[in-house]
Amino acid sequence: MALRGTISDRDAKKKALDLFAEQIEKVKECIDDLEDAFEEFYKNEDCGEACDELIETEAEADRVKEHLLELLFRGTFLPLTAEDRLNLVIMNDNVADAAEKTARVLKAYFPALRRIDKDMKYQIWQLSRKMTELAEHLANSLELLADDFEGAFKEAKMVETMRRDIRHKSFDLIEQLFKEEKNDISIALLTKEIILNLVNVANVAEDASDFVTAIVIKYSY
Repeated sequence: MALRGTISDRDAKKKALDLFAEQIEKVKECIDDLEDAFEEFYKNEDCGEACDELIETEAEADRVKEHLLELLFRGTFLPLTAEDRLNLVIMNDNVADAAEKTARVLKAYFPALRRIDKDMKYQIWQLSRKMTELAEHLANSLELLADDFEGAFKEAKMVETMRRDIRHKSFDLIEQLFKEEKNDISIALLTKEIILNLVNVANVAEDASDFVTAIVIKYSY
Protein backbone atom coordinates (compact mmCIF):
# COMPACT_ATOMS: atom_id res chain seq x y z
CA MET A 1 0.00 0.00 0.00
CA ALA A 2 1.17 3.53 -0.69
CA LEU A 3 0.19 7.15 -0.31
CA ARG A 4 -1.43 8.32 -3.55
CA GLY A 5 -3.29 11.62 -3.57
CA THR A 6 -6.12 12.08 -6.07
CA ILE A 7 -5.01 14.47 -8.78
CA SER A 8 -6.59 17.75 -9.78
CA ASP A 9 -3.95 18.34 -12.48
CA ARG A 10 -1.53 15.61 -13.57
CA ASP A 11 1.23 17.96 -14.70
CA ALA A 12 0.99 19.91 -11.46
CA LYS A 13 1.08 16.71 -9.43
CA LYS A 14 4.20 15.49 -11.25
CA LYS A 15 5.88 18.85 -10.68
CA ALA A 16 4.97 18.73 -6.98
CA LEU A 17 6.32 15.20 -6.57
CA ASP A 18 9.53 16.16 -8.40
CA LEU A 19 9.93 19.20 -6.14
CA PHE A 20 9.35 17.06 -3.05
CA ALA A 21 12.11 14.69 -4.23
CA GLU A 22 14.36 17.72 -4.80
CA GLN A 23 13.61 19.01 -1.30
CA ILE A 24 14.53 15.64 0.21
CA GLU A 25 17.88 15.78 -1.60
CA LYS A 26 18.53 19.38 -0.55
CA VAL A 27 17.93 18.54 3.11
CA LYS A 28 20.31 15.57 2.84
CA GLU A 29 22.85 17.91 1.24
CA CYS A 30 22.51 20.28 4.22
CA ILE A 31 23.40 17.46 6.61
CA ASP A 32 26.31 16.42 4.38
CA ASP A 33 27.57 20.00 4.46
CA LEU A 34 27.23 19.98 8.24
CA GLU A 35 29.47 16.92 8.48
CA ASP A 36 31.99 18.66 6.21
CA ALA A 37 31.98 21.68 8.54
CA PHE A 38 32.66 19.51 11.57
CA GLU A 39 35.42 17.68 9.71
CA GLU A 40 37.11 21.04 9.11
CA PHE A 41 36.50 21.88 12.77
CA TYR A 42 38.24 18.64 13.79
CA LYS A 43 41.20 19.40 11.53
CA ASN A 44 41.41 22.83 13.20
CA GLU A 45 40.97 24.46 9.81
CA ASP A 46 38.66 27.36 9.06
CA CYS A 47 35.18 25.87 8.73
CA GLY A 48 33.63 29.10 7.43
CA GLU A 49 33.48 28.02 3.81
CA ALA A 50 31.75 24.72 4.65
CA CYS A 51 29.28 26.58 6.89
CA ASP A 52 28.57 29.09 4.11
CA GLU A 53 27.90 26.23 1.69
CA LEU A 54 25.35 24.80 4.11
CA ILE A 55 23.69 28.20 4.50
CA GLU A 56 23.41 28.51 0.72
CA THR A 57 22.05 24.96 0.39
CA GLU A 58 19.45 25.70 3.06
CA ALA A 59 18.39 28.81 1.12
CA GLU A 60 17.99 26.64 -2.00
CA ALA A 61 15.90 24.18 0.04
CA ASP A 62 13.73 27.11 1.16
CA ARG A 63 13.10 28.13 -2.44
CA VAL A 64 12.05 24.58 -3.31
CA LYS A 65 9.73 24.55 -0.28
CA GLU A 66 8.12 27.83 -1.41
CA HIS A 67 7.38 26.37 -4.86
CA LEU A 68 5.96 23.25 -3.23
CA LEU A 69 3.69 25.22 -0.93
CA GLU A 70 2.42 27.25 -3.87
CA LEU A 71 1.41 24.05 -5.69
CA LEU A 72 -0.15 22.54 -2.59
CA PHE A 73 -2.22 25.63 -1.93
CA ARG A 74 -3.40 25.61 -5.54
CA GLY A 75 -5.05 22.29 -4.77
CA THR A 76 -2.66 19.97 -6.60
CA PHE A 77 -3.86 17.27 -4.20
CA LEU A 78 -7.32 16.86 -2.75
CA PRO A 79 -7.73 17.84 0.94
CA LEU A 80 -7.45 14.21 2.08
CA THR A 81 -3.67 14.24 1.59
CA ALA A 82 -2.89 17.95 1.18
CA GLU A 83 -2.48 18.59 4.92
CA ASP A 84 -0.28 15.52 5.34
CA ARG A 85 1.95 16.52 2.45
CA LEU A 86 2.14 20.09 3.74
CA ASN A 87 3.29 18.84 7.14
CA LEU A 88 5.91 16.59 5.52
CA VAL A 89 7.30 19.51 3.52
CA ILE A 90 7.46 21.77 6.59
CA MET A 91 8.97 19.11 8.87
CA ASN A 92 11.60 18.19 6.30
CA ASP A 93 12.44 21.88 5.90
CA ASN A 94 12.80 22.17 9.69
CA VAL A 95 15.70 19.69 9.51
CA ALA A 96 17.55 21.95 7.08
CA ASP A 97 16.80 24.96 9.29
CA ALA A 98 18.22 23.20 12.37
CA ALA A 99 21.36 22.22 10.43
CA GLU A 100 21.80 25.81 9.22
CA LYS A 101 21.53 27.15 12.78
CA THR A 102 24.17 24.65 13.93
CA ALA A 103 26.52 25.75 11.15
CA ARG A 104 26.03 29.43 11.97
CA VAL A 105 26.81 28.82 15.65
CA LEU A 106 29.87 26.71 14.76
CA LYS A 107 31.16 29.40 12.41
CA ALA A 108 30.66 32.13 15.03
CA TYR A 109 32.35 30.19 17.83
CA PHE A 110 35.14 28.62 15.77
CA PRO A 111 37.96 30.99 16.85
CA ALA A 112 37.32 30.18 20.51
CA LEU A 113 36.72 26.48 19.86
CA ARG A 114 40.20 26.01 18.41
CA ARG A 115 41.32 25.43 22.00
CA ILE A 116 39.17 22.35 22.50
CA ASP A 117 40.94 19.04 23.07
CA LYS A 118 41.64 17.24 19.76
CA ASP A 119 39.91 14.05 20.92
CA MET A 120 36.76 16.00 21.83
CA LYS A 121 36.76 17.60 18.38
CA TYR A 122 37.07 14.18 16.82
CA GLN A 123 34.14 12.81 18.80
CA ILE A 124 31.94 15.76 17.85
CA TRP A 125 32.85 15.22 14.19
CA GLN A 126 31.87 11.55 14.55
CA LEU A 127 28.56 12.65 16.05
CA SER A 128 27.94 14.76 12.94
CA ARG A 129 28.70 11.69 10.80
CA LYS A 130 25.96 9.82 12.64
CA MET A 131 23.66 12.68 11.70
CA THR A 132 24.50 12.12 8.05
CA GLU A 133 23.46 8.48 8.37
CA LEU A 134 20.28 9.44 10.22
CA ALA A 135 19.40 11.92 7.46
CA GLU A 136 19.79 9.15 4.89
CA HIS A 137 17.21 7.04 6.73
CA LEU A 138 14.83 10.02 6.95
CA ALA A 139 15.16 10.68 3.23
CA ASN A 140 14.49 7.00 2.50
CA SER A 141 11.37 7.02 4.67
CA LEU A 142 10.00 10.07 2.85
CA GLU A 143 10.77 8.64 -0.58
CA LEU A 144 9.27 5.23 0.23
CA LEU A 145 5.92 6.75 1.23
CA ALA A 146 5.13 6.87 -2.49
CA ASP A 147 5.03 3.10 -2.97
CA ASP A 148 6.21 1.14 0.08
CA PHE A 149 4.54 1.79 3.44
CA GLU A 150 6.38 -1.07 5.14
CA GLY A 151 9.74 0.20 3.94
CA ALA A 152 8.88 3.78 4.97
CA PHE A 153 7.91 2.56 8.44
CA LYS A 154 11.17 0.63 8.89
CA GLU A 155 13.29 3.59 7.78
CA ALA A 156 11.37 5.90 10.13
CA LYS A 157 12.07 3.52 13.02
CA MET A 158 15.79 3.64 12.14
CA VAL A 159 15.68 7.43 12.52
CA GLU A 160 14.20 6.99 15.99
CA THR A 161 16.86 4.45 16.96
CA MET A 162 19.71 6.62 15.68
CA ARG A 163 18.33 9.75 17.35
CA ARG A 164 18.37 7.89 20.66
CA ASP A 165 21.99 6.85 20.07
CA ILE A 166 23.04 10.39 19.12
CA ARG A 167 21.35 11.83 22.20
CA HIS A 168 23.01 9.27 24.48
CA LYS A 169 26.43 9.91 22.95
CA SER A 170 26.02 13.67 23.15
CA PHE A 171 25.34 13.67 26.88
CA ASP A 172 28.32 11.40 27.41
CA LEU A 173 30.42 14.04 25.62
CA ILE A 174 28.96 16.86 27.70
CA GLU A 175 29.69 14.94 30.89
CA GLN A 176 33.23 14.34 29.66
CA LEU A 177 33.61 18.05 28.89
CA PHE A 178 32.89 19.14 32.44
CA LYS A 179 34.93 16.39 34.06
CA GLU A 180 38.11 17.69 32.47
CA GLU A 181 39.50 20.25 34.93
CA LYS A 182 41.82 21.65 32.27
CA ASN A 183 38.86 22.85 30.19
CA ASP A 184 38.07 26.54 30.46
CA ILE A 185 34.45 26.80 31.61
CA SER A 186 33.51 29.38 28.96
CA ILE A 187 34.89 27.16 26.17
CA ALA A 188 33.17 24.12 27.69
CA LEU A 189 29.84 25.97 27.63
CA LEU A 190 30.30 26.96 23.97
CA THR A 191 31.16 23.36 23.11
CA LYS A 192 28.11 22.14 24.99
CA GLU A 193 25.94 24.48 22.92
CA ILE A 194 27.42 23.09 19.70
CA ILE A 195 26.71 19.53 20.81
CA LEU A 196 23.13 20.37 21.84
CA ASN A 197 22.55 22.02 18.46
CA LEU A 198 23.56 18.75 16.80
CA VAL A 199 21.15 16.89 19.07
CA ASN A 200 18.42 19.30 18.05
CA VAL A 201 18.98 18.43 14.38
CA ALA A 202 18.42 14.78 15.29
CA ASN A 203 15.33 15.65 17.35
CA VAL A 204 13.78 17.62 14.48
CA ALA A 205 14.55 14.76 12.09
CA GLU A 206 12.81 12.37 14.45
CA ASP A 207 9.74 14.64 14.48
CA ALA A 208 9.58 14.22 10.70
CA SER A 209 10.05 10.46 10.91
CA ASP A 210 7.34 10.23 13.60
CA PHE A 211 4.97 11.92 11.18
CA VAL A 212 5.90 9.41 8.50
CA THR A 213 4.96 6.67 10.96
CA ALA A 214 1.66 8.43 11.70
CA ILE A 215 0.84 8.62 7.99
CA VAL A 216 1.59 4.91 7.52
CA ILE A 217 -0.73 4.04 10.40
CA LYS A 218 -3.42 6.48 9.19
CA TYR A 219 -3.62 5.11 5.66
CA SER A 220 -2.98 1.46 6.41
CA TYR A 221 -6.26 0.88 8.23
